[in-house]
Amino acid sequence: MSRPRPALLVAALAAVALFLAGCGADGAGDPSASSSAAPSSGAPSGAPSSDSPAPDPVPTGDVHAAPNPLPPGAPGDLVRTQPVTAQLLGAGSTTLVLHHSRSATGADEAVTGTVIVPTAPWTGPGPRPWVAYAPGSQGLGEQCAPSRRLVDGTEAEALSVSALLARGWGVAVTDYDGYTEGGKPSYVVGPAMAHALLDVSRAARAVPGSGITASTPWAVAGYSQGGAAAAWAASAQPQYAPDVHLVGAAAGGVPADLTAVGRALDGKPGAGLLFSALIGLGNAYLDIDLDGLLDDAGRAGAARLSQSCLGDAAFNAVGGVHVADVTSGHQSFAAVAARPEVARALAATNLMTAPPPKVPILQFHATSDELVPFAQASALHRSWCAKGVDTRLDTEPGGHSAGALRGGATAITWLGDAFAGRPLAGSCNP
Repeated sequence: MSRPRPALLVAALAAVALFLAGCGADGAGDPSASSSAAPSSGAPSGAPSSDSPAPDPVPTGDVHAAPNPLPPGAPGDLVRTQPVTAQLLGAGSTTLVLHHSRSATGADEAVTGTVIVPTAPWTGPGPRPWVAYAPGSQGLGEQCAPSRRLVDGTEAEALSVSALLARGWGVAVTDYDGYTEGGKPSYVVGPAMAHALLDVSRAARAVPGSGITASTPWAVAGYSQGGAAAAWAASAQPQYAPDVHLVGAAAGGVPADLTAVGRALDGKPGAGLLFSALIGLGNAYLDIDLDGLLDDAGRAGAARLSQSCLGDAAFNAVGGVHVADVTSGHQSFAAVAARPEVARALAATNLMTAPPPKVPILQFHATSDELVPFAQASALHRSWCAKGVDTRLDTEPGGHSAGALRGGATAITWLGDAFAGRPLAGSCNP
C-alpha cells in the first residue's frame, strides 16, 4: 500500500519534469575550469586527508544495523557497505553506506546513505562532478530512510535523483542521522545535517568504482529540509570538511529560522512538521525534556510520530493541532521556545548566525509558502549579502510545492554552470 504524498514530498515530484527538461542542456561544462577557490584549511581533529592511502577493504552487510559499540573512525570513514539495485532511472552501481559522522554536539555517530554512479558517461573535460543530495522531510521512523525507499521504489524524490544522474553526475544521498535500527533522528537540526551531507561525500570517495578523487568537484543541493541541509553544509564546509572540493550549493525552500517556521506551523495543517522538529531537537540536545513538556496526549502522539513517515496516519492526526493543546499546563509554542534549553537549541540551529558560505549559493523560495515562511528566507538572503556571500535569491509565485516546481529547472542549470566554472550572477544590491 502506497503512502499519501503531502505537499512537502509532492514538491520534489513536481520539480521532476522541469529537472528532466534541463538534462539535455549544456550545463555540464568543464569542471576543471572552476573559478571557485580551493577549500580552506581548518579540518576538525581526525578529519580524513585527501592524500591518505587507500583504506583496507570495508566489511559488507546490512548498513542499517550499526555495530554497537561503533568502532572508532574519522568523519566520513566507512563502517560497512551494501551493494544494492536501486529503483532509479539512470542508476549504475548503487551502494548503501554506513559511515562515521558527528552529531550536532560533536559526538561520533553512524549515518547511512546511498552512493550512485550513473550509467550515463561523463563526456565533459575533467573529473565527473558529484552532487551531495539532501532529501526533504521523510518522517522519523527508521523505515522512512531514503536508502530504504530508493531500493524498494517508494522514495518520493527518486526521479529528482535520476534527473541528476541523467546529467552524468554522480549522486550521494544522505539519510541524515538517526535512521539506523533503533536510531533517533535529529530532524532539521542544522549542524547534524551539515555533517551528514558532507560526510556522505567523504564516504563516497572510498566506494569502489566511484572514481572520486581530491579534485572531484562537488555541489550540495536540496529543497525544504534538504535546502536547509545544503545551506548548512555550505556554511560548515570550510572548517568541517575542507577536503571536499565544494564548488556551489542550491538550496530551495530553506527553513533557516526554526522559531519563525514553528510559529507559522503551529495549529496549521503542517503542524506535524513542527512536532517532528521538537522531537528532533530533543533527540539532538538531551537537556530538552520533551516528555516533561508534553501532556499524556502529547507524549502518545510524539511516540507515534517517532515511528511514522510523512503522510502516515500519525502524521496527519496532528494537522491543525497547537502546541498548547498537547503540553503540560497548555504552554504555547512561544513559551516552549523561550525555555532556556529550547532557546539554546533553536539558536544553535539558526542558519542566520552560522558562518557565511564561501562558495556560490543559489537560494529559491515561493513567496506564498505555507510551510516555510518566505520572510525568514528573505532575511537569510539579506544576512548573507551583508556578509559578502556570492548568492542569489530567486522568488517564485505560489506555495511550497510551486517553489520546487518553478525553481527546479533553474537549480539544475545553475548547478551545471557551477561545475563548469561559469559566472554565477548574484542578486545582492551593489
